[in-house]
Amino acid sequence: TKRKAQLLYSVEQGVLRDIFDNPSAPDTVQRTEQVAQHTVAFLLQGPDVLHHLIRIMSDDYATFTHSINVCILSVSLATELGITSRDQLDNLATGTLLHDIGKSELPKSILKKRGPLNHEEFELVRQHVVFGERLLHADPRMNAERMLPLSQHHERLDGTGYPRRLTDSQIHLYGRIAAVADSFDAMTSERTYQGAMRAFEAITILRGRLREQYDQEVLEGLIQILA
Repeated sequence: TKRKAQLLYSVEQGVLRDIFDNPSAPDTVQRTEQVAQHTVAFLLQGPDVLHHLIRIMSDDYATFTHSINVCILSVSLATELGITSRDQLDNLATGTLLHDIGKSELPKSILKKRGPLNHEEFELVRQHVVFGERLLHADPRMNAERMLPLSQHHERLDGTGYPRRLTDSQIHLYGRIAAVADSFDAMTSERTYQGAMRAFEAITILRGRLREQYDQEVLEGLIQILA
């Protein structure tokens, strides 16, 4: 199982790196869908599989590895929360793998900047959600359910998120799951401007001062799958 986990992660990295290098390719969603289906099938084999994947998940914050990590965490969270439909899990996996595709439209100088972004740079980075929607909206494979993690992973329950400042009941479960997985992986990864937090530290912040922003039931699910 460990070797299969390493092989899957390696294949995911190769495909996602290529997709982020050429996001406008006509087969972007189709190729992502195939990776998503393999990932879901592997994760459904049992909790031991997830633990193997967590051990090899990269803590180096490249956009494509981050997207793979968010997919793995999101699918595991969804199953922990009782979602068993393969179609739903495949849709969630496809959407989370592509949730940051809009960052491919941003200047690499901003993505790799050492140190905090200035106001103008930060506002541009916030546009990656809309850029991603524009890239993928015309592809019939990118149905509404698959678009949810992309569109809503930066929305927050208290209305402080972006790009649409949605609140509580306006945010779909997929958006809530993606928000927790995205934030947790970002906080526990090495960034150009900050070191990686330990998992306990990240969860403490998400349950503490950021409590009003994140779905606490989803966060409890994350604690369970990491245990």
